[in-house]
Order: sequence, then C-alpha cells, then structure tokens
Amino acid sequence: MKTDDYPDYKVVLGSIEGLRRGFTSGTAAQAAAAAAARYAVTGQRPERISLRLKDDLCFSVPVVHCREKDGKYTCGVVKDAGDDPDDTNGLLFLASLSIDKSGELRLRGGKGVGTVTRPGLPVSSGESAINPVPHRRILAAVAAELPEGFGAEIVIEVPEGGTVAAKTCNPRLGIEGGISIIGTSGIVEPKSEKAFTRSIALLISFVRRAGYKRIILTSGYVGEKYIVNNDLDPEMTVAFGDHLGFALVNAWRKGFRDITVPMHIGKLAKVAAGMFNTHSKYGDARLETLAALCGLCNGGVDLISGVMEAATAEEAAGLIEKAGFSKVFTLLADRAEKRTKGYIAKETGISQDNPELDALCLRYIVLDLSGRVLGNE
Repeated sequence: MKTDDYPDYKVVLGSIEGLRRGFTSGTAAQAAAAAAARYAVTGQRPERISLRLKDDLCFSVPVVHCREKDGKYTCGVVKDAGDDPDDTNGLLFLASLSIDKSGELRLRGGKGVGTVTRPGLPVSSGESAINPVPHRRILAAVAAELPEGFGAEIVIEVPEGGTVAAKTCNPRLGIEGGISIIGTSGIVEPKSEKAFTRSIALLISFVRRAGYKRIILTSGYVGEKYIVNNDLDPEMTVAFGDHLGFALVNAWRKGFRDITVPMHIGKLAKVAAGMFNTHSKYGDARLETLAALCGLCNGGVDLISGVMEAATAEEAAGLIEKAGFSKVFTLLADRAEKRTKGYIAKETGISQDNPELDALCLRYIVLDLSGRVLGNE
C-alpha cells in the first residue's frame, strides 16, 4: 500500500526544531480499532477519529478505509511517523471488529502482525506481537465506543507488515510473520540529537540547582519502573535515551559525584563493552559481552553457547539465572563502572588516577524488563 493512495493521511502533532512529530504503530492500531468500533455501533463510516495521549495531547487521525461484511466492521488508518526515519511510516493499519454480548474484549494480530516465538520479550511466546501498553490502549479505545455489556473480537492487520518486518531486527528477536505493535508514549519524537542532548543538559542543571547531590540517570521506562518500585525521588532523575556518555560527562562537569544508573541488561551490556551511545546503529555487543562474563565465571560451554544463541539479552539473563550464575550481573555492573570512569577521564581530559574520579560513587543497577534487579546493587 503506497501513501500516494492516501494523500491526506498526515496529522498535526507539532514539531521539534522544524521536525514533525508522528505517532507509533500502537497509536495507529488504537485509532483503527476505535474507528471500527464506532462504525459497528453507529453504522456510520467515520471520517476521522480523535485520540487523547500523554500530557492530554489530543489529535485527530483520518480514517482512510471502511468496510462492512457479514457483521464484521473494518477501518483503516495510515501511520504517520512525522519526520522520524521509521520503517513503518506510511503503512496501512486495519482493525476488524465484530461485536457480541459476551461483555469481553478479545484482541489478536492478523496478517502482517508478528507472532512471538521466543522468550525474553514483553509478550509471551505464541502470542501476537502487540506490546502491553498498546494492547491496553486498544482495548480501552474500543470499550469507550461500545454500549455497556457488549464485547468484541478485534483483529489488527498490517497488509505490508510482513515485507517491512524482514528489513528490521524482528526475525532475530524471534518475532515472525510481521511487525510489532509498539509504543509506550504513543508519540514518535523526531530524532533531533542536538535538541535531545540540550534537554538532557538542561535537566541535569535543574537537578543540580534544586540542591541534589545525587543524580539518577535512566535510559527510559525500565529504569523508571525501578525508580517507582524503590520509591526514589523522580526529581533527581534525568532520562538520557541512548546518550549515556553525554549525560555522564555532563553530570560530572556539573559537580555530581554520586551517580546511579538503573539500566536494562541489554543496554548495560553495551556500556560494559565500551559503547556510550547505545543506539543500535553504533553496533551491538550484548550477547558477546554476557557470554564472555559467563566464561569468566566458569559457566561452561552449554551456558556460553546458550547465551550466544539467545534472541535477546532478556532471554540470556533468564538462562544465566537458571544456571545459577547471577554473579555475571555483578561483574557486568563492575565492568560498566570501570569503562565509565575511563570514558569520563578521556572526555574531560583528566587522569584516570585523579583522586576525585577514583572517589566517584557510580552505581550501575542491572534490570530486566519489569524493572527487577538482576544483580547486587
């Protein structure tokens, strides 16, 4: 399906430094499902559907496709990723829905939506690759349109999803047959590195001016779960996305000598390998790093091979725990700390023997996707 077929599919979500915002695959599926539910209830083909996302952000999505056959109502929207280089930009997302009086809502993926075939992802093996947050939002959007007591069977399809997925890392992750329906915030922020790093620096300055002597740096929602689970002060927290090196050096230069970094094991394995921008375009040494640490702990050939063959670092972590080698997580954090002190020294021009650097209290917390600590703090 070409976007030329739907010239008016774009939405207005604001911009950052002249770059347009867009919306995620989860939001596209949510909009299509809400439109299909409205069509089923009213019998009227909706031309647009309104959504409310984070920070009360409201916007309207064009409904480009409507069809009814044998009591099944189908609506479609085109994903608009704004100016972000997104493989799924311009794809048609379809939601087919048939209502009943069961009072239950059932959601699954159809053509072009992948199926999870391996452990280590937020969705269980054998289930459609619709992540938990989009899953909840799709069901809530449908429920808001249905009369009380009614239920529905909802199927999300992306006709060209299989073709696009072959260009992504989904097959390696164990997601087969199509794309993933993802997106925690629902919004795609255009990748303007300059704007993002500027915001990191401003937030670090804010934490310092607020009188905090300790700062918590987190890459995203996994670290945020750890903060909530441990009742830590969110005012001392700064999210860095993939720009860990920038955040660390900036925090050092602002005078912070007590830095805590709760990170998912996958990103942290990259840091332990010396990567301080954790975006996938800069490389990937997660499994190799974890396998090497298993070797240092005398983990044996079977464990090392299993880690190397894992689809994700999350899956590898499960293998390591099951084998009783949780010491690997402690070594991972120690290795990341050593790499970090060397990185700060290099970027700031100070000696690695500098007493102030040696006294830096730097804590890496190794987490799984649920925010659970995998090693000793």
